[in-house]
Formats: sequence, structure tokens, C-alpha cells
Amino acid sequence: MDKKKKSEPVDYEVFDVEEDTKGLYCLCLEDWSDEMKEAGNRKSLWYDQMKNRGLGAKMIKGSDGVISGMIQYVPAEYAPLTGENFYFIYCVWVHGHKKGIGDKRGRGMG
Repeated sequence: MDKKKKSEPVDYEVFDVEEDTKGLYCLCLEDWSDEMKEAGNRKSLWYDQMKNRGLGAKMIKGSDGVISGMIQYVPAEYAPLTGENFYFIYCVWVHGHKKGIGDKRGRGMG
């Protein structure tokens, strides 16, 4: 069985999505993808609505200075399930495509 060798872990910085990174966040880090661009501003509209309900969105930048991952989460009160006093994670994403910035998985960011 041939196992893929994982890359060495890298240092990274986690930070909130701000206006200057919102576009990349809304394209799920796939700013190279015509398919993602065709979705238009749907995620941006969703983001603007949900951030007023406690949506948290963070991005991850590797030591190479490239934004390579993200996470989005909401308080339980706005999650698609019932509960309280916890956060629901909608998405944890580390760029895994060969196109664009390349495959950044296996480096400890997720």
C-alpha cells in the first residue's frame, strides 16, 4: 500500500475575516475558479446576514504568507440543530486543489 507522505507542519497565523479578505473567503480560497466566480455574490449576502447572528469566520495564513485555510462557525442558537452554549462549525477548509496556491493539506492547519 502506497501512502502519501505528509509535508512538514508549518507555522501559521489565524485571523478574522475582514473587508480586505472577505472576497477570498466568499470564494472559498478559490479565486482562480471560474465556477466559484459564477456563483456571484450569494455567499457574500449570506455572510453579511449571518455575521449579525454571531457567525465567526477565521482564515489561516501559513509561514509562506499565503492564506491557505478557513473556518466558519455560529452560536448554537443559529445552527441547523437545537442546543445552547456551544458553536456549530459549518466548514473547516484547507486548500487542496493543484490550481491556484496548490495543495496545502497535511500541514497541521485543519
